[in-house]
Amino acid sequence: MKSGEEMARLFGDVPGALENTLEIAERCNIEFDFGRSKLPDPGVPEGVTANDYMCREALNGLAKRFDGELPDQYKQQFDYECGVINQCGFALYMLIARDFTDFARTSGILRRRQRFRGGEFGLLWPRHHRR
Repeated sequence: MKSGEEMARLFGDVPGALENTLEIAERCNIEFDFGRSKLPDPGVPEGVTANDYMCREALNGLAKRFDGELPDQYKQQFDYECGVINQCGFALYMLIARDFTDFARTSGILRRRQRFRGGEFGLLWPRHHRR
């Protein structure tokens, strides 16, 4: 944030810039409700929490990578990572990210490798690999 003096120095030579900015700011009336999620529904089945659904989907994806025989160290790491994601409240985000990556894969859209571990344990693996 810049002070009024800094803004005047930066934009003083632009006629009406400061007055118009102030007028727009005074018209804005934004209220945020930080206690409520505004994320879209990624298709979590009724009666199942987003946390449980995300972990179940991820575990299915990981098990598929190992033909159903999941080594203990992978299961331990999976449990830890699912716990962290759920503790941080990111389960819905991860499910939505999966939908985006699925769409990109099926549409032939190039994408970068995920920088987070969700892709590692299978949540973001293509659905055709999980079934």
